[in-house]
Amino acid sequence: MEVRRPRLFRNLQWHVSLFLASSLCVVIALFSTVFLKVLDRQELREAAAHAGVLTETLRRGLGQAMRTRDRALIERSLIEVTHTPEVLEVVIADAAGTVRFASASALVGRPLRGLVYGDLDAGHPWAVVAGGAGRPEAMYRASPIPRELSCRECHDSGSATLGTIGLAVSLAPMREVHTLTRNLLLGLAALVALVLFALNRFFLSRYVLDPLGRLLARFREVEAGNLDVPASAPRPARDEIDRLHGQFDQMLGELRRVHAIEVAAERELVAAQHDERYRIELEGVNGQLNSRIAELDEANDRINRLALQLEGRNLLLEKAVKSISALNRVGVALSSELDLDRLVQLLINISVKGLRVEIGTILLFDESGEHLVVRASSGLPADFDPALPVAPGESVSGYVAGNGQPLLIRHVDGTHGIKPLSRFGFTRRSVLCVPIKMKDRVLGTIELTNRRGGESFSIDDLEMLQSIANQAAVAIENAHLYRDVQRSYLETILALVQAVEEKDQYTRGHSERVTAFSVKIANAMDLPPRTVRMIEYAGVLHDIGKIGIDLAIIQKKGRLTPEEFTVVRNHPLIGERIIRPIGFLAEALPGIAQHHERYDGSGYPLGLSGDRLALEARILAVADAYDAMITDRPYRKPLPKGDAIDELLRCSGSQFDPMVVEHFIELLHNDPEIQRLEVEAAAVGT
Repeated sequence: MEVRRPRLFRNLQWHVSLFLASSLCVVIALFSTVFLKVLDRQELREAAAHAGVLTETLRRGLGQAMRTRDRALIERSLIEVTHTPEVLEVVIADAAGTVRFASASALVGRPLRGLVYGDLDAGHPWAVVAGGAGRPEAMYRASPIPRELSCRECHDSGSATLGTIGLAVSLAPMREVHTLTRNLLLGLAALVALVLFALNRFFLSRYVLDPLGRLLARFREVEAGNLDVPASAPRPARDEIDRLHGQFDQMLGELRRVHAIEVAAERELVAAQHDERYRIELEGVNGQLNSRIAELDEANDRINRLALQLEGRNLLLEKAVKSISALNRVGVALSSELDLDRLVQLLINISVKGLRVEIGTILLFDESGEHLVVRASSGLPADFDPALPVAPGESVSGYVAGNGQPLLIRHVDGTHGIKPLSRFGFTRRSVLCVPIKMKDRVLGTIELTNRRGGESFSIDDLEMLQSIANQAAVAIENAHLYRDVQRSYLETILALVQAVEEKDQYTRGHSERVTAFSVKIANAMDLPPRTVRMIEYAGVLHDIGKIGIDLAIIQKKGRLTPEEFTVVRNHPLIGERIIRPIGFLAEALPGIAQHHERYDGSGYPLGLSGDRLALEARILAVADAYDAMITDRPYRKPLPKGDAIDELLRCSGSQFDPMVVEHFIELLHNDPEIQRLEVEAAAVGT
């Protein structure tokens, strides 16, 4: 018999069918949307790639045309590109960002920054702009025009690029294909939805709704009291009803038992409500704590990131402070030091310490200007020869001095003719060398070798050392000028000394010989170069005070009266007063004022003794006395050399410093230059 479906099942059938149809439509719509978006992005990427190919082709064609230097060919090439149907616009800007060519003449002369191309860079080389005012949607692409060797003849060589080329390509063909694809996809989706709806309707009706209809009809018969199985129903159907009836009774008993359990559970639930409330509150507090902990963790992460950023900035700041400090020390040194030897040594010490290197040297051109010599060093082997000349083009400093450009070699491997083994006996790992230049004239070089810790030199190190060298050039030039001023002063004073000696035939050449003797003694005693120089100045000027003494007293052949002797004894102080205003000779004043003092304190004019006497004065006293003994004077004849040496030995410890006497006597026996001066002294007065 045919089962008639109740109205309930008919409504259910429609509800289920509509739900299935709606679900299918939503799924298909989502799939279509995602598919279209993916397709749209893929088409945009392909359009961007296509625009990139067109841009690169245009750029290469433009570069090829530029090599021919035919501007007409370049303009024809650009115009032909604008006639391509898919190309909407072509723009070419120079390195300054000004449009020099455009398919739209209104764009020529405008800044590139005001156009779409100005917002594009290497990380974002293309953009899509919607159409408007009759223009289709377009893909804008920008690409730099790199500099090639052939471009340097016509363009400035200071920039890495010649400018920017921009291209706008129409997306209308792509959008037409996109629209056709979307329409086909929507039609196919509608057809699939219709087929799936029909299949779902068929299976729902056959395998779900019909069995439920029969089951509901049987329940209504049982509810009406008709428990008889219809005669037309097969035997298995009656057994099934009996099983359903028994299961129904069991279900009622199970419901009664479940009801009793639920009543007991309700009582337990009422008793446990208070505990549940506390548990819920505790969970809420735990949730807040977990939220706070998460916030704290996030805050800690931010603090750690800020700490890392701060550490990096501190490192940069520390490096900048060190550079500024080093340059400040250089500036202070330059403003307070005019002695060339001390100046260059101070500069190399600051450079070695500031840049943390093992070896540093400053080489300056010698008087001839043909060779470099080491004037200051740090870290060189003890046995190196500072007088070893370096010609321009040789070694590191010679190479830099020859071309006037700085040199940075991070790993010495023999390039530029620079070998790992230096002529001074050490091994180079890395080298930094800059010229010391005053305008276009190279004065010398600063060379630093082997960064401490095995590191290599950087561009920052090169810039810092170049800054030091620039300041050093000014300081060295000032030192040279100061030396020239000193020389002029000294030559003027020396002329006065010679004028004094020329008046007295017995003292002619005396200051020159005393100076030579004194310098020989100072070098034999290994005194510092500056001390030797001050002794040289004091030797030349030690009798300058005699310019204020009457020549008749100086040339008197007999014994001097006490009054005349008092006048003569004042010539060291007169000389000191004459020289005192000359600042650079301040260190020579003790030698001038004290050269007639005695080691035992019985000399004049101050009566100083022992170590209270300046070493320069003790040296001058020996040289002055020896020259006086071996030369002819108005009041006596010269002593033979042997007698003069015996007199030095006899007065050693009383009139003269024993150590100075010892060195001088050794020179008298062995130094040929002193022997020549002795012959010259023997001719005085004749």
